[in-house]
This record gives sequence, C-alpha cells and structure tokens, in this order.
Amino acid sequence: MQKRSETPQGDDQLASPDSDGTIESVATTNSGSTTQSDGDESRRKAEKREEKRQSCERKERKAGMKALRAFKPSTYDGTPEYDEFEEWIDEIDEWRTVHGLSELATVTAISVLVTKDARDWYKLNVRGKEQEWTLKRLSIELFDDMFPRNYASVLRQMFDDTTQGKDSLKQWHKHLVNLAK
Repeated sequence: MQKRSETPQGDDQLASPDSDGTIESVATTNSGSTTQSDGDESRRKAEKREEKRQSCERKERKAGMKALRAFKPSTYDGTPEYDEFEEWIDEIDEWRTVHGLSELATVTAISVLVTKDARDWYKLNVRGKEQEWTLKRLSIELFDDMFPRNYASVLRQMFDDTTQGKDSLKQWHKHLVNLAK
C-alpha cells in the first residue's frame, strides 16, 4: 500500500512499506516547480510595473516639453533679485496650472528655463533626480543657494534706511511696499 503526501516545497512523496515493515520515502518533483514559477511570475510583474512607471515618467516629461512649445515662460539666471525670482516662480506655477502639468513635467521643463548660475545649480542638484523634486522644494532650495544667507537682514536694513527724499508720497509708499514684500 502506497501513501501519497506533499512536502512543504510542493513535491510529491510516495511512501511505501518495505519488506521489513519500515516506510521508505521516495520524492518525486512536479514538472513545474511552484516556487520557481511563483518567483518568475513576481519578477515579471515587478518588471512590468517598472516599465509602466518609466513609460508614465516619459509621457510626463514629454508633456512638459510640449507645453513649452505652446508658451515658454521667462528664464531665470540665478541673479539674487527677489522681485525677479518671485515673478519667475509665479509665472512657472501659473504655466503649470494652465497646462495641467505634473510636478515631474514641471521640474523637467525647468531645465530649459534656467541659465547661468541657476542652470549650474539645476545640473548639480536636480538633473537625474527630477522625480524626487517638487516646484515648491525647488524654489526654496534654489532661493537658499542663489541669495545670500543674510538676505533678510539686508532687506531689513534697506527698509530701515529708506527716506522719502524728493519722492512724492505715492512713490515713497510704493517703494516701501516693494521693500516689505
């Protein structure tokens, strides 16, 4: 009399009593080992997910570049001029919203919207890692690296030292409002 049992690895074992009454086990392997096929299948699924993710990234990058052809926002060269920087970031954000771009598409497109020092900064910090960046993070870190560390103190000193001089009240008020930004 033979008994069939399955091992934890999924192999069949035939157990039959010997002439002296002891049971001898003989292992037989399934032709398609379950463990190996499960591993192959999960590897294929992981590869497929990675291909899909890369495909989505390519589409997002292309969308950003296509949006640049429709309307190209101004460029930023890294000059520590607050009004210019703020205007540029606002323009990028509005452009992104109008075109319905993702963070990845926006950050990728910025690579062609930066020049000189800002371009060097982008190459060093962002290029190749665009999916890790957001527009907000990029603007904060770009600002921190392009503007002097004591920029707030400099602005405060300019504000404190300002005088009306020969400006009309309206002109002086406008100057104070600009400094206060």
